Amino acid sequence: MLQLWVHQRLSAGYNPVKTDLSASGECTMSKKPKTAFVPKDAINRIHIGHAFAEYDLVRENPGLLVQTPAVLQATSNTPQRCFFVGRRGTGKTAITYLISNQRKNTLTLKPQVIAPDSVGIPLDKFRDTNQPPFKSLVLSFRKAILVHVLQQWKKDGLLSKQKLPRELSKEFMPDDQYDFDLGLLDQFEKILNTLSADKSHWLKEVKRLERFFRAMEEWRGDSRFDYLVLVDSIDEAWDGSDRAVIFLAALMHACVDLFATCSYANAFLFLRENVFDRVRQIDNEYSRLETFLVSLDWHDKYLLEVIERRLNFKLAQKLKQDGSTWRHFFEDIDGGSSWNHVVDFCRHRPRDLLAYVGFCIDIAQAK
Repeated sequence: MLQLWVHQRLSAGYNPVKTDLSASGECTMSKKPKTAFVPKDAINRIHIGHAFAEYDLVRENPGLLVQTPAVLQATSNTPQRCFFVGRRGTGKTAITYLISNQRKNTLTLKPQVIAPDSVGIPLDKFRDTNQPPFKSLVLSFRKAILVHVLQQWKKDGLLSKQKLPRELSKEFMPDDQYDFDLGLLDQFEKILNTLSADKSHWLKEVKRLERFFRAMEEWRGDSRFDYLVLVDSIDEAWDGSDRAVIFLAALMHACVDLFATCSYANAFLFLRENVFDRVRQIDNEYSRLETFLVSLDWHDKYLLEVIERRLNFKLAQKLKQDGSTWRHFFEDIDGGSSWNHVVDFCRHRPRDLLAYVGFCIDIAQAK
């Protein structure tokens, strides 16, 4: 939709980017004279970046990422939240790259599955978060995340298998055989199978998991053992079913449990707003989860900073980032800045804004 609109506007002869700069760097099309000097070919130096963080400048130049409240929370040494929730294109994946660049001990997880195809137990049994079926899911997610950390400890050379307690040594797998998703499904099967038998079988499995958690806590030596796990791209494994919602709620509770009880591993979960809203509708302890939520809402001043930082990126002499940079390169409308018109059309989403501005810059550079 965005690119179609851009094509229509540009094919009609409209492009908000100023292409006629005088030798002094002043834009002859501007309704208000600009005094800052930029090279005559400044427009050709601009590279606005990619709308998708996976391919964007922010991966190699994290300084381009604007310090929004969500970014400040994510990069804090003492974070108070673990769920980062926003609409499509609001910067969730970009934050994961920023954290990975700033912190040495991070692991990124992109689960391919969050729920098995079938569980053999009626879904209604999982709806009460205080009962064994749902608790089993929470424990399974927690175990899978911590095994992922344990595997990394081994890669880091922090473990000696000869000295390890049995609770840890039996969890090891060769690197070429270890897989987070398969381990998670295996743990689901183990603990859910105990629910169909005498309750003592379930309690024994719970105790076994608790011994594993304690063993990891006791083995943790210093800060080299501490990891932050970034769980992203959940929507790729999301089918929208009631089963998927319940299992996602369990993953969220597992993240909260790690946040509250684990000294060496925390998990940040990045979710689309519509996915999170589904959990809100079914979780009888949603208020507990809500206290750990960070919303990726974007104030217009942060969106403007996103664009102006990138417009300035290749310039030796930087323009002011107070709206001046935008008006230097983009036409005014009706005597005022065109910024409000553009940001409203892009629905205040940084991805759509980058796509629109980048496309306009490309057309201007081709003229």
